[in-house]
Amino acid sequence: MRQPLNIALAAALALSGCYPFVSGSRFEDRLCELDEDGDGNEKCDHIGPDGELVSGDCDDSDPLRSFLNEEIPYDGIDNNCSGSDIVDYDEDGFPGIDREEYEALDGLPWPTGMSELVDCDDEDPTIYPGATEIWYDGIDQNCDGLCDFDADQDGFADRRQGQDNDCEIPATDCLDTDPNIYPGAPGEVYYDGEDQNCDGVNDFDPDQDGYAWAGYEAANQTFLERYGYDDTIVAFTECYDVDDSPLRVGGEIVDPADVFPGQDEVWYNGIDDDCSDLHGEITNDFDQDGDGFMPTAMREDFIAYVRQYVEYQRHDDSQPLRAKFIDRFGPDEEAWASYFDRHDNDCDDEDPTIFPGALERLGDGVDRNCNGNPDTAEVVRGPFDMAGFADLRLNANPDHFIMVASFLETTRFGSGSPTGPRVVGLSWDQDLGPDDEAVVDSRPFDANDADRTLLPAVSLLPREDGYFTGVPTFNATQNSAWLLKSEPNSAININYRMTLQNPGIISWTETIESEHIETVYRRDETGAWSVVCGNHMFARVSYDILVTSSNSFAIEASDVLDCFITVSDEDVPTFYGVFEDGIDAWRLDSNGDLIAHEEHAFDGVTATFARNHNHHLLLGQEEGLLIQLDTGDDPFTVLEEHTVTFADATYYEGLVYVAAVVEGTEGPETVLTYGEPGDTLSVHSFPFEHDGELIEPTAVGIEAAGDRVLLLIHGVDAAGDEHLGWVPLEI
Repeated sequence: MRQPLNIALAAALALSGCYPFVSGSRFEDRLCELDEDGDGNEKCDHIGPDGELVSGDCDDSDPLRSFLNEEIPYDGIDNNCSGSDIVDYDEDGFPGIDREEYEALDGLPWPTGMSELVDCDDEDPTIYPGATEIWYDGIDQNCDGLCDFDADQDGFADRRQGQDNDCEIPATDCLDTDPNIYPGAPGEVYYDGEDQNCDGVNDFDPDQDGYAWAGYEAANQTFLERYGYDDTIVAFTECYDVDDSPLRVGGEIVDPADVFPGQDEVWYNGIDDDCSDLHGEITNDFDQDGDGFMPTAMREDFIAYVRQYVEYQRHDDSQPLRAKFIDRFGPDEEAWASYFDRHDNDCDDEDPTIFPGALERLGDGVDRNCNGNPDTAEVVRGPFDMAGFADLRLNANPDHFIMVASFLETTRFGSGSPTGPRVVGLSWDQDLGPDDEAVVDSRPFDANDADRTLLPAVSLLPREDGYFTGVPTFNATQNSAWLLKSEPNSAININYRMTLQNPGIISWTETIESEHIETVYRRDETGAWSVVCGNHMFARVSYDILVTSSNSFAIEASDVLDCFITVSDEDVPTFYGVFEDGIDAWRLDSNGDLIAHEEHAFDGVTATFARNHNHHLLLGQEEGLLIQLDTGDDPFTVLEEHTVTFADATYYEGLVYVAAVVEGTEGPETVLTYGEPGDTLSVHSFPFEHDGELIEPTAVGIEAAGDRVLLLIHGVDAAGDEHLGWVPLEI
């Protein structure tokens, strides 16, 4: 142990035998100047070289303790003689050394009131246990020792702010505030606005096709802002996504990424590939051309398709397509099968103009109505029953096809008993299709039962205002005639008023007793006139506008097999009588006076029947049909290889259209032929069926207008019941 300097000095002097005199004060001064521990700090307080007061060494026996020393923190020694050691260097209330470690130094005691929580950075007063942590700045403010780039401590640093972290962990955490969200986390839940597994897939577009279900627009925006993702959604028009009930093709689940708006539709796979069903009308995956009909042999596939979408559920258990499919196809399998059976047999499902019942287009060689025979179509049956057919005329005005026909008896469906002799009028829009109905009107003849054996003839004169006028003429016991006039009717454009013309009003009272009656009617602003022919006479009857007077000219003839009439553009009528040995003609002037009688008007021609349509003459022969389109024109023959029993013809835009009843191998049949006059014309057959039974045709009519040809057919079934039908065709 080191001895104090003053004791050592006294001992030395005694041994030397020298005892100099030192005063007590001087001795004390010399003692204060001593620096026993050699640390440069004198024992006592003293004046420094610059006149400053210098404190004396607080422990001159220990060179580590001196007022001249800097305090060394955490060594348990009062190095600078301040009275204590430094254990909280930054004075933030937390020591920079563990208490147990400090007390093991066997130095100064642990400061009273000092926290035992160790400051992880005792040089920064903002860093201490419990301080507010600032993430991603690389500083452990709260001294918890955790990675500053992994706020949720799930083992993954934040992907946006932790790329340069010193924690040696991957910076791939997409949401560093939730320890349940990290790369590879189990239990991804789509459409909840969280990316649990941090795969970067938009939570509202899990199949990554660029489309999300409607209704998630706001949630998606929140999701993008929360995760800092780019918006990859093109539109909120999805129709099939991950977590929706699976759709299948042939038992295999369809990848939702392959189904989205704008995708190429794969027809007949039972999947709405382009989502058009959800965002529009149901397109029907088995009706590619959208014409309402499906190919055959797909019944079971169609039923599976409808069932799949009726039962289909979105991820939220809603059924977005159920109501649409039920509304379109019905609620159950029985209804779906029935729908298919009513809409199959499309023979070309890539052309919307080709389907069962489509409008057939003459001359294109395409089977548009899928009946197996190009250019032919099914006959639509009219909306009434009838008996005692006598005559029909078909014509057209600028907007409508118009027909008048006469029957001894007609019965509207469900109306009960026969109504007696009637004139029936039908009209159609000129753009009618195969399923369009006719507007019907009819008016009776006031004839008694004895007159029901009479055969009325009708004439049709179309008017541009949509109405028409006809004149039925028949043998009446009262020696009278009927005038059929039109009345305006905006609802159906047809109305009739029947007026009995007594002998005192109209001078023409001759009776026509004939099996064949032909009549043509004309009218203008001053009045009207008609020409009539029968087996025994020909007559012209004129009326003034009020139908109060008339004049007539009659020619009697005998052995007339048939008769027909033409009227020129100058309103000059010509009567033709068909005899066994030829055809005679009587031509009148505009006043009704006879100006010429020509025997054998058609040299060498004998006729089995005769008929006119406007200016066109039709003469039936043993083989073929002779047609003269207008007075003075050269006649030509069609249907040379057929026996024609009834015919009608019209000339329209350079083509002649002929409808005829001909003798077929199994009985009468209806044919249509058309083309340029004089050419060899193609022939097309039109069977008339009702309830699966073939109707035998007896009479036909034909007219062309706009882009349509309308064919009328009257026929009789095996039970003797009469039927009237029509066929619209496109030209």
